[in-house]
Amino acid sequence: MKRYAVLVDLQSERLGIEMFDKLIEEITRGGSVEYVKFYNYLAKRNGEFSSFIKEYGADIDLPMMSKECMEVTDEQEEGAYRYAAGHRRRQDSVF
Repeated sequence: MKRYAVLVDLQSERLGIEMFDKLIEEITRGGSVEYVKFYNYLAKRNGEFSSFIKEYGADIDLPMMSKECMEVTDEQEEGAYRYAAGHRRRQDSVF
């Protein structure tokens, strides 16, 4: 069974909880989700994810201060690579 890490940028993806739940459901058909991190999480804007965060212990990263930043930043990309490299034995894939 494959193990996955899911990294989501809520600001650039504009992902709602319904679509996220479908994504997680699809992933868990062929494996398990071992780690979830939400980038640009803002409770006021993304409050619908708060129950998932509490229930599954997902990590969050607060938004950048620049309003121009609508793409995944180098820092976020580096964080994803560092996570994947450091947890190679625990995850088979990182989204």
